[in-house]
Amino acid sequence: MILDAEVATPPQPTKNPLPAAVSNLTTIKTVEKKLKHEHELLQTLIDTIPVMVTVYDPNLQRFSLNREVQRVLGWTEQDLYDGDPMKTFYPDPAEREAAQKFMATLESGWRTFKVTAKDGGTVESSWANIRLSDDTQVGIGIDITERKRAEADLKKARDNLEETVRERTGQ
Repeated sequence: MILDAEVATPPQPTKNPLPAAVSNLTTIKTVEKKLKHEHELLQTLIDTIPVMVTVYDPNLQRFSLNREVQRVLGWTEQDLYDGDPMKTFYPDPAEREAAQKFMATLESGWRTFKVTAKDGGTVESSWANIRLSDDTQVGIGIDITERKRAEADLKKARDNLEETVRERTGQ
């Protein structure tokens, strides 16, 4: 909470209101320093965490992207200002509609979407959304492309092993 910079009026008349003003100013400076530190902490986390973070308006028209979104998907905020961000991320109408619904309703939990990268490829990612007190919304995403690929490889290897076992045992 930021304090007003007004001079505190002591309950009893005094000849010198300076001590109260200095005390109030010291409190304000302390609070400002703490707020600056908290802002720096949060901004550093958002900028460096290996998780995609998007901040967007409820109408899904304005997006802010952290560095991980830009690294994984290749899109910049400027790219999104030049068109419809949802069409950019989800050119497939059915996928776009599902993503818009998920983002608008703020369903709890995680949901997987195929997001289009700037290079034309798709990135399979899992997303969760939250709403802040001013109605700003935040999407939190994890690139699960490699995990899905590893799961598919594991399933293929398991299927091959089961087939080999059947062939050798005659079952």
